[in-house]
Amino acid sequence: MSETKLKLGSLFDGIGGFPLAASWYGIEPVWASEVEPACIRITKRHFPNMRQLGDITKIHGDQIEPVDVITGGSPCPDLSVAGKQSGIKLKCENCGTLVEFSDSTQKCPNCGTVLELTRSGLFMEQIRIIREMREKTNECYPKIVIWENVAGALSSNKGDDFFCVLREFCKLMAERIPTFRPEKWTNAGEILGESLTHNIGEFPSVAVESSLSQILQDNASEKYSLSMKACAGILRRAQSRGKNLHPRLKRALENQVRIGQQQEETM
Repeated sequence: MSETKLKLGSLFDGIGGFPLAASWYGIEPVWASEVEPACIRITKRHFPNMRQLGDITKIHGDQIEPVDVITGGSPCPDLSVAGKQSGIKLKCENCGTLVEFSDSTQKCPNCGTVLELTRSGLFMEQIRIIREMREKTNECYPKIVIWENVAGALSSNKGDDFFCVLREFCKLMAERIPTFRPEKWTNAGEILGESLTHNIGEFPSVAVESSLSQILQDNASEKYSLSMKACAGILRRAQSRGKNLHPRLKRALENQVRIGQQQEETM
């Protein structure tokens, strides 16, 4: 992965709006997912070197090139106020029953037919691809994720669909997810750091809980970093004492050991 140039992957690409905006700021679009032939023809004309991956349901995040940024404007018909606002749900094509999305729900409770995602529910495919890529790259990529949609996403199913979006993104980053949600979504807000502190409003309040990652220095001196030997020692002692390290800490230590070994091999 280049250290000087960010790379972008665009899901639900349309005519390449996100790749175009990214290219204005020196970000390189390397792949896109779109199924409409007319849209693909337009994008190929403007970005001939950008790989077209096709149907999002057939893409695996651990088998494509890792990128710094993944964008996606998942289909809006089930969220827009111009439609029925069926939302991000599972739908039975046999009897039309709509079911709340859940990792464990697979069949219609009424007729037993295998459930399919609503068109707007294809957002979950975006989450799946991001999760697969992060697992493959030890949570290094993507670094930034952007989800774009219609304003109706804030009101669809009385705001539950937007809460579903926030919850699924949080699940990518932490074991604990926010349970608080406002009665009505406002124009701006944020969920902060590992603590997942919810702070929403057009002018978020100053008094919010901060996470460690928000106050750590980005380019600290090497003397403050753990050496490969120290990381290996922590892993070894935890194993010998039967201690279970936090998964993210364990992956970070293992990653440092691997990087150190690779550096030694090239010396």
